[in-house]
Parts: sequence; structure tokens; C-alpha cells
Amino acid sequence: MSSTQVRRRYVDTSAGQMHLTEAGTGPTLVLLHWVPLSGRLYDEELPAFAAAGFHAVAVDLMGFGRSAHHEGVWSFEQHARALDEGLASAGIERCGLLGGHFSAPIALELTLAGKADVWALAIDGCAHLMPPAALEDIGNKSTKFAGPGLHADGSHRHFLWDQAVNACQVFNPDFELGPDTVHLVYGFTLDYLSTGPAADFGSFAPYPAAERLAAVDCPLLLLTAEADPLYPAYEPTLAAAGAAAVGHVIAGTHPLHERARQGEYAAAVSDFFRRVQPA
Repeated sequence: MSSTQVRRRYVDTSAGQMHLTEAGTGPTLVLLHWVPLSGRLYDEELPAFAAAGFHAVAVDLMGFGRSAHHEGVWSFEQHARALDEGLASAGIERCGLLGGHFSAPIALELTLAGKADVWALAIDGCAHLMPPAALEDIGNKSTKFAGPGLHADGSHRHFLWDQAVNACQVFNPDFELGPDTVHLVYGFTLDYLSTGPAADFGSFAPYPAAERLAAVDCPLLLLTAEADPLYPAYEPTLAAAGAAAVGHVIAGTHPLHERARQGEYAAAVSDFFRRVQPA
């Protein structure tokens, strides 16, 4: 077990408090979770980022995890503004930034329009550049259950468990429930409970991803995993970003969803940020 101290704190925004989980010292890396998860996604990776010489900060985006909830569906721009406020409250003026899946637009908006100085950006899957049929398939798989209300067939008794198992299968098509993977189901259940089953994430709202990627002028890493559901977006994302972007494909399933591969993801991401960090 790592001896790295992991710290948790809340910072203020105009929409309520934002929860941060931090580890390490050095240049700051801000990590944005996938939806509908939380900063818990990076729990196994934070010590590895710290060991690589970074101050790693896993954010619970507003409305998720332990951060304050808000009414209505927020746009990606609203999320980015709240994140900008939270980072300012935390005293973070400069950072490297990682956004994945449906937090990728939030990362892009913070980079392009935020007050925070983002000195390098990593995007792990950009859903808005998926082929339409493939994106529709993900949406159908993600929302296939009837909801958390009472149902005549009694499915409400195991709704949360089924939803969590389904989420694991969406993120990893090879997922099988067993002694080595049950922790993932419990983790997804915790995120679902803390966010609230009635939340509308706004994840599938239109977003000009290609246009915004082309506008990024800091060092840019585009990465994915071979078995990640957003893998079909990888080549379109590279094409949209242009020749200055660096690409990286992780073999097999995504290491964020395999405890046996903890630290592997941080190693791949840290290598990029170390090479491009300002003097």
C-alpha cells in the first residue's frame, strides 16, 4: 500500500462547494472524472501521479460525488465556469488538465475560456466525435433501465446493483462480475447514490468538439484504450486536433477499470506532462 498521503477538502464556488481529492507536491495536474462517476475514479492512480512528481487533484464536478448539487441540466460551459471558480478558490492558478469521455468538453472549455492557465491538456476519449450510430448505442446501453421508482416486477429492489453492473459493462465490454471486480460495482453504486438517481447529466448535448480542439494552442495529448467504448472517436479526434497533438493508445481494456493495472494510467499520462511542463 502506498504511503502517499491523500487529502480531501472543499472549496467554494458561486454554485456551492466543490470537493477535491489531492496527493503529492509539484506542478498541479487537475483530473476530471467520467460521467456519471466522481473523482473516486482516480483513487488508485493518485499515489502514482504523486510519485511521478505531481500535485494531483481529482475533482468532483458540480452535481457529482461530494460536490454540491444544482438544479436543472448544466451546459459544459457552466461546468467549466464552476470548475474555474473552484480552482481559483483552491489557489490553483496554473495546471495541467485531464478530461475523459463526457468531461472532455468541460476540459476544453476551461482550457480555452477559463481564467486558469492550462499549460497542457490531455483528452481521454471525445464522445462528440464518435460515429453517430456508435454513440447512440452507448446511450441506449447507459439508459436501458426503467429508473429508480417502484415497479410492479420488483426490479426496484436491485435497480442500483443492476445499474452499476451495466455501467461497468458499458465502460469495459469484457467486464465479468467476480471476486476481483466486485469492488468496481460497489464504487459505481457509491457514485450513483451520491449523484442521485434522478440526475440529468446533459452529457449528450450538442458540442462543437472538432472546432474547439482545433483552437487549443497548448501541448495536447489524445489518448484512448483499445477496448474503450470511445475508441472509434480516436482517429477523428486526432484529425480534428491537427499535427501538433500527440496520440497514445493503451492496449486492451482501460486501466482505470482494472485494479491489477493501478498506476499504469498515471504512468502513461505523467510521461506526457513531464515532457511538456514549463520550466
